[in-house]
Amino acid sequence: MIKAKVIKIQTLPDKEEKNMYIKSGDIFHGSFNTWPEIGKSFQLWNDWTTELRTTQVTEIISDREFRTLNSIYKIVTAEDERDERIKIVLE
Repeated sequence: MIKAKVIKIQTLPDKEEKNMYIKSGDIFHGSFNTWPEIGKSFQLWNDWTTELRTTQVTEIISDREFRTLNSIYKIVTAEDERDERIKIVLE
């Protein structure tokens, strides 16, 4: 399992965010087994419960960002955060 946080970056323009359960800027903490795959829902687990389940992934934007039917999300792994802290210390 990969420990990470997932941040909802944006709601797609043709969707009304006020009616959505998850808003832009929301952050979810947990773990996942599988990186996002086109055509599948992405799931983040917190212990034994689902912390986040997205709609179907429609595009992989980068190695850490993906688009669903309704939103764009960013994954930040624990290793990403560690590497960023090391970079700051070394500068």
